[in-house]
Amino acid sequence: MTLTLRSLSALFPGGRGIRDVDATFAAGRYVALLGGSGSGKTTLLRTIAGLHPATSGTILLDARDVTREAPHLRDAGFVFQGFALFPHLDVGGNVAYGLRMRGVPESERAGRVAEALAVAGLPGAEHRAVGALSGGEQQRVAIARALAPKPRLLLLDEPLANLDAGLKAATREALRALHERLGLTTIHVTHDREEAMAVADDLAVLIDGRLRRFGPCRDVWDDPGDADVARFLGMTLLPVDVSAGRAQAPGFSARIDGEGVRGRTLLGFRPIDLRIAPGTTASVTRRRDLGDAIDVTVTCADTTYRMRAFPGSPEAALRPGDAIALTLREGAGRPFADADVP
Repeated sequence: MTLTLRSLSALFPGGRGIRDVDATFAAGRYVALLGGSGSGKTTLLRTIAGLHPATSGTILLDARDVTREAPHLRDAGFVFQGFALFPHLDVGGNVAYGLRMRGVPESERAGRVAEALAVAGLPGAEHRAVGALSGGEQQRVAIARALAPKPRLLLLDEPLANLDAGLKAATREALRALHERLGLTTIHVTHDREEAMAVADDLAVLIDGRLRRFGPCRDVWDDPGDADVARFLGMTLLPVDVSAGRAQAPGFSARIDGEGVRGRTLLGFRPIDLRIAPGTTASVTRRRDLGDAIDVTVTCADTTYRMRAFPGSPEAALRPGDAIALTLREGAGRPFADADVP
């Protein structure tokens, strides 16, 4: 199913919400809707589902205008952040609930429930009490309930938010496998960049209720488009002076790509892009061993740099008090010439 949004707005009193969202979510793609708290992610998802009214604009499902249609007519399954399971119903009763609301005959429900539970990874769990399930199992029941009506669009609102770190990794792999098996158009709301990159084909970045960047994950990651999106995606934005293709700042010098860029600008890069350069213009002030990686803090005058190093690299050997200078790995660094520079 192809989902198309045209100038879609959904506003609350006071003006918060989403504004003028234009996007086409191609059939069969897994899209991560990424944004910070209050950015409008859940509002957009609920508006697509019909759980929140659109103020203006259009929602098209395979070219069919569903903007004013009831949620159960939109051929979409919705998984709530808190799972929203009914404690007085067993697993089978929870999964069958949506089918009953849609008027599916009782003779068909048991088969549909069993099929949905098997797809979600809980075969034979119909008679288990939801209160006795782990968080990961409850999430699978919520997914099975969304899948039981056989939707062509799956909407996931922070589906991993209530899981511990170990279970998150396993569950996001299960979600990706489920998507590849079913081929549903899937929209997954999250504030977690790593989670988004791990599960999705495409990233849609919302900031202050507006869709600021949308495209394949790697394209958006490598080219955020503007400084606000870059900052949200974890880039360091460093004020630099650019001349003859070289960016300069206290303790830092690097050759950059950016034809025509000169003068004062913001340079975007990630902590993993920083490398040691010849010189002693900066000092290591902190080192934290995170296991899989090492965080190193480097300061020069009033400028602080955060470096992410990996075991075995020269940067991983740095210790507080070491005098160094910094540069970027080959090909890293993106200038944002149109941004306001402090």
